[in-house]
Amino acid sequence: MAMGIREREFVKDALVNKLQSSRHWYVQYYAYTVLRKMGWVPARSG
Repeated sequence: MAMGIREREFVKDALVNKLQSSRHWYVQYYAYTVLRKMGWVPARSG
């Protein structure tokens, strides 16, 4: 169980990094969609 949670956090971190670093809208869209399905909530800005 712990291994699955750790792997999921690693995937989330990688997807957030891809979301922030990509200049292509479709890569950002798919990364955002997958993150939301995994239960990720973006941090509030401001």
